[in-house]
Amino acid sequence: MILEVFIVRIIHYYFNLIKDVYEIEPSFCIFFRLLNIKYFRIFNKSTKLSLGDHVIKKNDLILQEIIFENDNNIGENLKPIFDIIYNSAGIDGSYFYDQDGRWIGEREWDNGSYM
Repeated sequence: MILEVFIVRIIHYYFNLIKDVYEIEPSFCIFFRLLNIKYFRIFNKSTKLSLGDHVIKKNDLILQEIIFENDNNIGENLKPIFDIIYNSAGIDGSYFYDQDGRWIGEREWDNGSYM
C-alpha cells in the first residue's frame, strides 16, 4: 500500500518539525482507524494486480495505538498495524518488510518495485 510509505514519512516529518520548532525530543501516541473500507482491495505485489481475493472483509478496522518515544525504527514499530490491515484482506503481511521484519518501504518505493 502506498499508504504505508506516506504514514512512515509523515511521522518522520512531524518528529522533525517538533524538534526544529520546539527544540525538544517529542513522544506521542497514534491511534489508527480505517472506516468504511469494506470491499477495498489490496494490491498484490507479485502479480501487479488488485485481485478479488485480496478484498478487505470488514467495514471498519479499529487498530491498536502505537507509542513513539523517538523517530528511530518508525517503520518497524508500525509493522503490527500494517500486518493487520493486510491480514484483513487474507494476506500474510505487509510487502514493505523483509523476512526479518525490517522496514524496506523507502527502498521499495524509491526503486519502484512496489509496482
